[in-house]
Amino acid sequence: MEIINSRNRIRYYLEQHAISSYFNTENIEFKLLKYQKGEIITPPHDYFLFVVEGGIRVYSLLNDGLIYLINQSKGFIVLGDTAIAGRIIDTNFTEASVDDTYCLGFEMARYKQLLMKDAKFLRCVIKSLTDKLFSFSPDESQAGNLKNRLTHHFRMNYQNKAIINMKDLAMAFHISNRHLQRVLCELVQDGKILKIKKGIYRLAETSIAIE
Repeated sequence: MEIINSRNRIRYYLEQHAISSYFNTENIEFKLLKYQKGEIITPPHDYFLFVVEGGIRVYSLLNDGLIYLINQSKGFIVLGDTAIAGRIIDTNFTEASVDDTYCLGFEMARYKQLLMKDAKFLRCVIKSLTDKLFSFSPDESQAGNLKNRLTHHFRMNYQNKAIINMKDLAMAFHISNRHLQRVLCELVQDGKILKIKKGIYRLAETSIAIE
């Protein structure tokens, strides 16, 4: 992370995204933080952030060490809303998905108590949480989105090993086994994965030994 000490850049992003419209509270000191691709975004209990340029990837580490992609986003998005709501999930991580991702934010500890009385800000938090709830909720009608998430998950975790444990995979993505099998068939048809035998797949671009 790099702190950009440029009042002109901060003013530019404040005006571009009308940040002041989210607050009744005045004289909040904003900082501009810059992240490179793959860098973990500052934990939400440290800063409340607006992603003003670039992109992010949100993922969770499962108990078996695999990575479960929760969401990807480019452009403006709020980070730290769950911390304001009193919910921090230690197994969830947010990282910059492209180089030169910029976040505009303020120190959580310095302003949280004051902002809990700011109606405009709280409406902003509620809207952000609601948008994420609908965005992250699995929907069988969004098969294309699920296919992308599964493909990314496989590429992150199964470059050199077989894709197995379908029941655990369905649970991780909050979908039924039938829905998972349907999407896996589509990925096979698309040439993204290959079916080795019942319940065992591999990425099409990798070669592994199956006992």
